Parts: sequence; C-alpha cells; structure tokens
Amino acid sequence: MEFASEFDILFASISFIRKRLHHSSQRKFTKMSDLVRYWKRLTCLLLVAVVTGCGSKATDSETAPGEGGGAEAAAQAGKKVIIPIRHDVKELEGHWVMVVTGQDRRDKYLWIVNLAKGPEGKIQAEIIDSTSDNSAKIESTTVDGTAVKLTMKNGNAAFDFQGEFSKGAIRGTVASGSQEMYLARLLPTSGSKLSDYLESALPPAADVFEKAFRSMQAQPQPKVILRLASEHPISPISLEAAFGLLAMHAKAGFDDDTLLEIINKYLELSKTWGTRMNTNAEWITAQQLISSGRLPAEAIKHVNAAEKLMGEAGTALKPRFQSMRDQAEIQIALGKSRSKLDEDRASAHEALKAALVKQSYNWDILAALGDYAAANKQPEAAIDYYATIVAMPMLEHLVMARRLGQPPGEPTPTEVLTKLWKEHHGNTDGMEAHLQKLYMEKMTVLKSEIQKTWPVPPEAGDHVSLIEFFTGAKSPPAVATEVALDVIRTTYPANQVVTLRYHQHNPQPDGLVNQDSEDRFAFYEMSKTPTVTVDGAMLDPEQAPYRGFLQFSGTAYSLLRTVVDERIRRKTPIRIALAGKMENGELSVSAEVSGATEEQLPSLRLRLALAEEDVQAPTTIGIRSHAMLVREMPGGARGVAPKKGELKFSFSMPYAELQQHLDDYLKQYEAGNKIEIPANEKPPISGPLYLIAWVQNDKADNEHPEVGRAILQTAIIPVAGLGGKTVTTAPTTAATESTTPPAPALPE
Repeated sequence: MEFASEFDILFASISFIRKRLHHSSQRKFTKMSDLVRYWKRLTCLLLVAVVTGCGSKATDSETAPGEGGGAEAAAQAGKKVIIPIRHDVKELEGHWVMVVTGQDRRDKYLWIVNLAKGPEGKIQAEIIDSTSDNSAKIESTTVDGTAVKLTMKNGNAAFDFQGEFSKGAIRGTVASGSQEMYLARLLPTSGSKLSDYLESALPPAADVFEKAFRSMQAQPQPKVILRLASEHPISPISLEAAFGLLAMHAKAGFDDDTLLEIINKYLELSKTWGTRMNTNAEWITAQQLISSGRLPAEAIKHVNAAEKLMGEAGTALKPRFQSMRDQAEIQIALGKSRSKLDEDRASAHEALKAALVKQSYNWDILAALGDYAAANKQPEAAIDYYATIVAMPMLEHLVMARRLGQPPGEPTPTEVLTKLWKEHHGNTDGMEAHLQKLYMEKMTVLKSEIQKTWPVPPEAGDHVSLIEFFTGAKSPPAVATEVALDVIRTTYPANQVVTLRYHQHNPQPDGLVNQDSEDRFAFYEMSKTPTVTVDGAMLDPEQAPYRGFLQFSGTAYSLLRTVVDERIRRKTPIRIALAGKMENGELSVSAEVSGATEEQLPSLRLRLALAEEDVQAPTTIGIRSHAMLVREMPGGARGVAPKKGELKFSFSMPYAELQQHLDDYLKQYEAGNKIEIPANEKPPISGPLYLIAWVQNDKADNEHPEVGRAILQTAIIPVAGLGGKTVTTAPTTAATESTTPPAPALPE
C-alpha cells in the first residue's frame, strides 16, 4: 500500500458506531426529550461494545476488566478462556497475538505473530497460527524506534498494521483499502495455538463502562465518562466514548470548557493508538467543530495539526485542508457580524463579501450580507442577497433547518425579502418575476462554471449513452443531480449522450409522475430518489456520491463525467432507425433495430419514450425547470420483444390522448390518496417532444452485476410538427431521421 493512499482512510468512516453516531449527530433537537432519546441511542450503540445488545448482560466468560485480565474470571469447567498475556514486556522478540476490535466492538484474536531478529539483526514478523484464515501472511516488517509497521496480504487483499510499542504492547490500527480502519494491538502472549482459547472477547474495562452507561440513561454525564476514559486509557471503548461525546456536543449543549475537555481527552486517547489514529482524530475534531459552528479558531488549530501530521502524504489534500480553514474563517466572520461594535461588523462584512466569491450559495453568508445591507440603507443589495436565498434551490430550507430548536419569531427569508421589496417598490408586484429571472441567470452561471472544471469530452465511438434519472419534486438530495445532468446535456451532443427524467411519488406526491415512469422505477427495483442509471447500470449513491444540495453540483457532475466519458468511447454494430411526427392531430412513431446477433436477440427489448424538452413547474426543493421529462413510453415500460427475428415497433394515436393519459393517471392517484396536487405542479404538455428509443438486454449479467441490464444503443429525434430542435451535429440530417451514426465496417 502506498503511503499516500493510507491516509485516504482518514477521510472515511472508520467504524459502525462512528457512522451511526455521526448521522445521528446531524439531527436537530427541538426539546429536551429529543436529546434524551439521542443519548439513549448513543448509549445503546456504545453498549454494543460491552453487551451483545441493549438489554442483555455480558456472560462471565466474556468479561475483560484489563488486557488479558479476563482469563481468570472466565476460567470455568469446560469453557475456553482468553489467551494469556505476558506482562512487563520490554523487548519486541517473542510471540504476540493480534487483537482487532471489529465493527461489533468485540476484540477478535486473529493471529499469533512471532517477532524475531533475522540474519541482519533486524526484527522480522511471521504468522505462526491463525483462527480461521490460513492465507494471511506478513510481507514486510519495519521497526523504527518504537514504531512498528507490518505490511500484510490476505488472499487478494492488501492491508497493514501500524502501531507504537509502549507499556508492554504495540497499539495501533489495521487498515485495508481506503474505507476501513480498525483499532488493533499486538499483545505479548505465552500461547502458541489460538484454537485453545476464545476467538473473541469484550475489550478491557467493558464491565466498568457498561455499568456507567446503564446508570445514565436519562442524559449524558461527560465528567463521568471522561474520568472512566482516563482510568482506562488502553480500552478501545474509552476512545469510542470520547468520540461519542464529541459527536453529540452541539445537540447536548456542552459549554465551551466541557467541549475543550472532551476534545483534549479524545486526542490524548487517540495517541495511544498511533500516529494514524491521532491524525484521524485531529481531522474528525476539526470536522465536528466546523459542522456545528463551535470554536472555529480551535477548529483551525486541528486542521493545521492534521495537515502537519500527514506531511508530504497530504499534499494532494491541501485544497481540502484550505477549504476547512476557509469555512472556519467564515464562521469567525459570521460571529463578528453579530457584534455590537461597528468596526467588527464592518470588517466582517468585507471578509464575508470576499468569502462569497468562493461560496456563492452559502446561505449564512448571504443572510449576513443581506442584514448588513439593510441596516446600512442599501435596499437593492439587501434584496439581491435575500432574493438569492429564496430563488435558488433549497437555500431557504437550509436556513430554516439551522433555526430548529431556537425560539420562534424570527422571520423567514421570504418574509424578509417581501418586507424589503415592499419598502423599496411600494408593493410586491414583480417580485415573483424577479425571482424567476434571478433563478435562470444564476443557474446559467453556475452550470457554466461547473462545465469549465472539466475538459471537453473525449473522442466518442458510436455508442450513444443513455442516462436515466429517477427523481422527485420533493426530494432534497436531488438538487445536485438535477444541476449536474443539465450540465451534462450541454456538454455532450445528443448523438453521444441522451438524458431522461422520470418523476416519482418519492418521497411525496409529485404532479410530474405518470404510470410509465413508475413502472420504469419498478423495473430497476429502486427504492429511493434520486437514483441514476447509465446504460442500464445503476450508480450506487453510497459509492458514487451524486446526491446532495446545490453546493455539491460540481462533485455530482465530475462523477457523472467519469462514468459517461468511459461509456461514449465504446463501439457497437447495433443501429436504431427512428421516425416520429404529429400531423393533422395524429401522433405516429416507429423504430426498427438492426445489427443485433441471433444470440443476443431473444433477451433484447426495444423501449421508446416521449420526452418533453423543458417543463416549467415549481417544486418544494426549488428546481423550476425539468428537461427531457418522460411523458409516456409508447409500447409500455416493459418494452417490445422481438418477433420473427425482428425487433421493431410502430403505432399511432390522436395527439390529444397523450395529455388525456396523464390527466387520467393523476386523477386516479389523487382520488386514491385523497389529495389534490396544485395545478401549477402538474402542467400540461406544452413544449416540443422528442422520441427516444433504446435497445436493452433484459437478462441481468450475474457474473458482472455492476453492468446491470445493459443498454446497447440509444437514438433520439425531435417529433416533427411539434417544434423540436434537430439533435445532431450534422446540419444536413433531416429532423425525422435517427441521429445514430452509421455502422462501422469492423466494430471493436
């Protein structure tokens, strides 16, 4: 493993409890009962470390009051005990047992490692026994003073152990890949055969922490927890408990002195587990403080400490460190903006204006600048700042989310803007039009800036890639994906990439849904919005984070570019001939596939969609424009199967029936759910329509599940007679002809 890649681990969740506590710590508490419930959740999670589940009791054979100290307590007739530990060891030579604290917060006794001097007098490590995995081996051993590093391999997986020899043990971390890091330690042992002993046990001091956690079910007692952590510094539970207090500090309302005490103890304990864990703790501390907006000057200290500990290995991450420092500096300026001193507010104003250049849609900055402008008789500037919050997707929601738990009465950004507009213009006439205009202007600028971050697309093959986007008008994490896909549409010509939107009643009722969009969602067995597929392969949002708010649009675009750039290089012999027109009130379409082999044909399906070029409809997440919205799938979402060796489809119907199908579906949905969707949220078809067809292999590839149900080719044309633009780079191509390129003589 390269040294630089080891530190990628520092920026991933390192344990089950840390992930759960971090997610829980983002919640807002509006009353003390919420905090009590959170503390009980925290206690329950931490009790996983000391019992098999909340409400259970540890058995005598599992208790572990100290390193190896549970052996005597566990010694019962017919029962195995914990492997014996040698004490007061001052030399590295001898047998050591590798103990890894897993995600279930139990100590696993994995290998017995022999440390001995080699021919050159250097310490060499060798695994002489293992619990179950006999393929693990140590490939290299490095000892530098008290620092010990073992590079290991297990089958095809490479991992390492890094620790410090201190007080008779080597404590550190085991890391594998870039997503996992576990507390681990080498303990000197007189044992030589692991099968004679317990495979796992509770960590040291488990009984002590269990008793303490159970006694404080109502609310956290940080002084008690920190005292126990100080008394048992070598226990993994001590580090997790200190982290738990840090993760909940904002919600629990710890004062600054208590918070600093928690931080100092957490960092002190992290040093017990080596430099890698200490670096991780410095990073997490900075992250937690910046997330809560507490002690920003302290946060900067910990960002600097993490960067220094990483040294040259952190060079590639310098932009991330600087971004964290910038955010802390913004928080310092926001604090000054609320000062009673004129000079503080003036200096904060200048600092926040400079910060807005880098963070154009930071709602805290916009609100602070708007308040300053209003207080200093600058109505147009104040209106501009607050109009940006109201017009741009989700910004006002985020402002309101920040206020949860605070006393009511503070006006919303919309209320502030309305007051400012009335004072400046005399009434609210023109305000909504101004917001729509501002939205379009700023979104255009944002998309242009995002597009500039990547070079032009690579030279394409002849495979037209299809991106299918499943979203909801009330799905907050869809904002970043919405923006990124709009940029994708302007990045690639339509004879390289086609994007389609399918709206869902997920998480709430949506006026842009139709039966075919629901059926397509079910075809992929999806459960959440937003979700994206590229050529039939679903992108996992956990592994590929394309979801998020407006500020993450650039990240979502970069991720999608990575996937799509690879797809458009491909070549295929499959072609789709398309035709579509609306004439004398009759809509007719046809599609015919060529180039598929006899072996492929039985599992192939031809699917078609009629998509509206641009639908204007307000949504609660602030997205006002919806490009390439699927209105219907001629032939149905199940697709058209081949007949007599041919894969083709044609149909015609009165154009008015297209709208009637949408109306009938929504009326039935509204009646069944006893709701009525506002008329402006379910606009009728009014814009140009496009006909899209694609060939999809409906037989999933079990050997390569990441491929999904592969889409082999796509084609798109505007429906003639409905005002669509020609979607090809060749100016001589007729509007009703497929834009799929001609077949190559020798496809790759």
